[in-house]
Amino acid sequence: MRILYVGPLFGVCEQRRVIFEELGHNVFPIDTNIASKRLSPKWLISKLSDRIGYPLDLDGLNKKILAECQRSQVDIVWIDKGQMIYPRTLKSIKALMPHVQVVNFNPDDPFCPIQWGWWWFKKCIPLYDLCF
Repeated sequence: MRILYVGPLFGVCEQRRVIFEELGHNVFPIDTNIASKRLSPKWLISKLSDRIGYPLDLDGLNKKILAECQRSQVDIVWIDKGQMIYPRTLKSIKALMPHVQVVNFNPDDPFCPIQWGWWWFKKCIPLYDLCF
């Protein structure tokens, strides 16, 4: 199976990606970490946008996802957390590739009142084929 893996490529998220490969799947990873260095203007804007509840896609993650879906002709899009995934991205995947299953795995509680940055995730919940 061809899997587009979207998530932070470290820690347990990276372990999940590796397990898919060990199971024999072709995995195409996209890292969701902000590429800029700590305390850089880009990093600070990212943290501020999270705190006000609207994470910004400063690294073009949504465009990368769509491009990789088309390039790799994946069967599954696996999204770990998905705080910066826009609803229009998931809608575009389904329109361009209706056979693709879009799955979300989120070990955090996006509905906890002290958590920030879950605006886009909450808007995307109905668009996923499966949520864990």
